[in-house]
Amino acid sequence: MQPLIKDAKFYWPLLLLREMSTVEERRKGLQGVAESLNTARFGVPEAPLAEIISRLEAKDSSLIVLDTRSEEERSVSTIPGSLSKAEFEATPGAFKDKEIVTFCTVGYLAGAYACDLRRNKGYEHVRNLGEGSLLGYTLAGRPLAKPDGTPATAVHTFMAGLAGLAGDGLETVAFEDADARLAAADTHIAATLSL
Repeated sequence: MQPLIKDAKFYWPLLLLREMSTVEERRKGLQGVAESLNTARFGVPEAPLAEIISRLEAKDSSLIVLDTRSEEERSVSTIPGSLSKAEFEATPGAFKDKEIVTFCTVGYLAGAYACDLRRNKGYEHVRNLGEGSLLGYTLAGRPLAKPDGTPATAVHTFMAGLAGLAGDGLETVAFEDADARLAAADTHIAATLSL
C-alpha cells in the first residue's frame, strides 16, 4: 500500500531549510504543506478561518469546534472553547444538531476524522477548519488556551519541521517520533476510510 501523504514527506523537510520570517511567508508555506497533504480527497468542505473566529468570538452555541489531536498535543494548547475528541466521543450523537468544525495541526488528521463523521457516523454538518487549521489560527494572531482555559504560550506542531509555521511569539513542541506517528495515522485512515 502506498502512503497517502507521500508527497508531504518530501515537502516538510524543505521547511527546515529556510526560515520564513513574515506571516505571509509562513501562510504560503502552510498552504504548501496543506496542498501536499491533499485533504480535498476526504470530500469535507473547509470552514473559512475568519468565519470560525467570528463565531467563536460571538459564542455561537450552534458551533462545536472539535480538536482531533491527541491529548498530549492538546495538553500544550488548543483553541479556547474547543472540545477534545474524548469529550466528543463520550456522548455519541449528542452533537448531531450542531455544526461541527474539526481541526488539528494543519488539517490532515482533522479532515480524515471529519470524513469519518460524515461517512460512517451519520453527521451531516461537519467541516474542516481551513487555511492551515490550528497553525493558520495561530498565524491569525489568535490566542491559545490550555484545556483548563488558562492562556497558553506554546503550540504543539506535531513535527519539528512545522515549527517555523507557528504564529509569532509561540514556543513550539513536537513529537520526536513524528514520522512513525504519521505512518500509523496514515494506515488507520486508509483502513477506516477505504482510501
